[in-house]
Parts: sequence; C-alpha cells; structure tokens
Amino acid sequence: MKTVIWAAVLCLWSTSSAAERFSFMAVGDTAYAGDESVAAYHRLIDAINETDIAFSIHVGDIWGASVCVEERYREVLNSFNRYLQPVVFTPGDNEWTDCTRHAYGDWDNPTRLDILRHVYYPDGNSLGKNKLELVRQADVSANTKFVENSRWLHNNVLFLTLNIPGSNNNLLIDRRESLLEAHERNAANIAWLRDSFRIAREQAYSAAVLAFHAELFEGTGGSRVSPAYTSIVNEMKLAAELYENPILLVHGDQHRFTIDRPFSTFGTGKLNLGNVVRLQVFGDPEIRGVQVTVDTSTPWVFGYEPFYLE
Repeated sequence: MKTVIWAAVLCLWSTSSAAERFSFMAVGDTAYAGDESVAAYHRLIDAINETDIAFSIHVGDIWGASVCVEERYREVLNSFNRYLQPVVFTPGDNEWTDCTRHAYGDWDNPTRLDILRHVYYPDGNSLGKNKLELVRQADVSANTKFVENSRWLHNNVLFLTLNIPGSNNNLLIDRRESLLEAHERNAANIAWLRDSFRIAREQAYSAAVLAFHAELFEGTGGSRVSPAYTSIVNEMKLAAELYENPILLVHGDQHRFTIDRPFSTFGTGKLNLGNVVRLQVFGDPEIRGVQVTVDTSTPWVFGYEPFYLE
C-alpha cells in the first residue's frame, strides 16, 4: 500500500539542477509512549524508506522514561536497522544522561554511555541497512573514547555530529563521575568542532551541518544560552565567524519544530552571524521528520519540509 505523506514547504526556492540538490531526513525524540509510539515511529521509518533521501540523522532521545539496560538498547537497534538508507545517530539525554533517575534504573550514567557506544557504534559505519562510512573522532584523534562523534562529506557539504545531550549537559553537581565525564566530553566536542571547521575552510566546502541533541538556547539571538552549553556555543560562533558559509544546526530535546537564526543580532558592535540557521525537529507525541533539501547553487542552501503520515 502506498504511503501518503503530508509535506508543507516553509520557504520558497528557485528551481536548480538535480545534480546540485540532495535531501536528508532529520528526526529525534521518538517513541516515548510504549508500543503505540513504537508502531507510529516504525510507520514513519517505512515512509522515509519510500523517499530518495541520501540518509537520515537521528538527533537523540530514542525512548522516554525507560530502564537503561543493554536489552533495551538492543531493542531500539532493531528500529535503526529498519531504515533502508543510512541513519546516523547522535545520543540524547534519555538514553544515558538521565539514567541516574530512579525510573531509569539509578545507574551511574557514564556506564550507560559505555553500553550505548558498544551497541550503536561498533565500527566506523552508520546504522541502517545500507551503511555510510564515517570518520570518527575516536579513530583520528587522541580522544579515543568518542566513537559517537563523526563526520562525513556529501556533495561538498560537511556533516558532523557532537555528543551534546540535554539535562544540563550531564553537569550534575552532586555526582563527581558526571562532572568528570562532562568536562572530558565537552573538551572533546570543542576539539572535534574546531578540527572539522578547519578542514571545511581549507577544503572550501560549500556548507556545513552540525547535528546534536540539546536545546542550547534559552532565547533567540544567542543572548540567552543555557550556562551548561556556553563554551560549545562560543566555539560554534567562532567557527561561523571564520567559515562564513551557510551552517545548519540540527537538534531535538524540546519537541518543538523550530527554524530560526539564533546568532543573528542587530545593533552597533554586535556579532551578527546570519549564516547560522538552526532546525529543532519534532518530538513525541508528534512523531515526525523534517526533510531537508540541500542546494548549494542557492545562497540559502537549505530548505525544509515537515514530513509525516496523514
């Protein structure tokens, strides 16, 4: 049976040649409410499989409140294996940061991150039936733990993932192991972001896409950044200032479909980084994707279509 898709174009673009265009799907915050949500998510995946996208990106939160045992991670792996095209996954907070909570099992969350890495990042390939070869931070730097941080190139556009979860970036002041983990990971994220944009500048890539989980901003204009994310946001701003080409930030966390320019400011002396757009994806109970069209022949490069079952 043919799947019916609802899609609304949010912006108007000129027509360009097919050779310069491609699309990817952005999803996140999926399947919170048990079997019914899982079934809806699987129907969404089946619909995605009928498209001609290049790959999907899942920006984390693969369940709601769930006990963080290896069996549960492997159950969700079956969902990732349902994707026909490659799917690149970057972790959210529900699947490791929040595992300290009683409803999740009262775990030390660095041990849950270790299991997550073991299950979802066994080698240098994406998830999904058809794999995408990735460059992982763990394989090309001294940060050998960080198999989840990756990058890849598609049609002269650089994509990279960063492990930036919600729940205050794992900065739990009453848990020493969490503070140590957050400090180490934040340093690794900054190093990966800095190295990736160095390459983007040197190779003159047309655009860049950063995928992570957390909602970094408490307000638009970059003026109210959540304190737990200040250092990584500052690094993003520096990257955008030096790189100048279009940059798309893709994340989840707050379950609100949002497109805006978080670093676009006005006024004398202010740093106005209008080349940065952020896309926050839908989240449960709205189990939906966003199809992003990439056309480097246009000044704006990125176009957005909500994608979900009618």
